[in-house]
This record gives sequence, C-alpha cells and structure tokens, in this order.
Amino acid sequence: MVQLSTGERLFSNVAILATGRAGGGLGLPSPKRASHVKTSSVLAKQERRQRAQRFLRDALAHGPKRVSDVEEAAAKAHIETHALEQARADLGIVTSRANAGGGNSLSVQWSLPG
Repeated sequence: MVQLSTGERLFSNVAILATGRAGGGLGLPSPKRASHVKTSSVLAKQERRQRAQRFLRDALAHGPKRVSDVEEAAAKAHIETHALEQARADLGIVTSRANAGGGNSLSVQWSLPG
C-alpha cells in the first residue's frame, strides 16, 4: 500500500478513504450513481413493456391476427420479443386456432380478451 495523503491509501489502483468509501475523487461511480443506473434500467424495461402493450392493443384492435403477422410487425416496430411476450401476458391476449385460407392447415391467432 502507498500512502497518498492523510486518511487515503492506494489499494489495487483504487483510492479507499479511511471511512471505507471507494472512489476517493478518482471519478469512480458513487453508490448514488450506481443506484441511478439501476433505476434508469428498470424504467427503460417498464417503458419497453408499456410500448409493447400499446403495440398489441393497436395491432389487435380490429380483431384476431395471425401470430406470425403480429410478430413480424413487432420486429419492424423494434419491439423486443421478450417485451412482446410480457405484454401479451399482461393484457391476457387470447390464443386460438383458425383455418388458414380455407385449407386443412390451421394458423395460430392472437386476439384481445372479451
């Protein structure tokens, strides 16, 4: 350890004050800044989730849509898959099967509840 000044010591290239706080004026994030980063991260996730909810409400407002079409539109709108799945669960989106084009194949559809 190297003595820097009264009450400070250099340990692993980080100044540690005698009080036990890291940083020591070296531009390292303080605990307040670290919590601010976590808070903004949580807010960003909530915003993505709410954006996905709005997208689903708008996409399904006029009736059921094929899941593949909704997912494709969501990707074009830069809605993350995880946010879309969370929004689907939040809104209680109903999953059903319907004939696709009058043939024997079935397509999976999403619709708003009620």
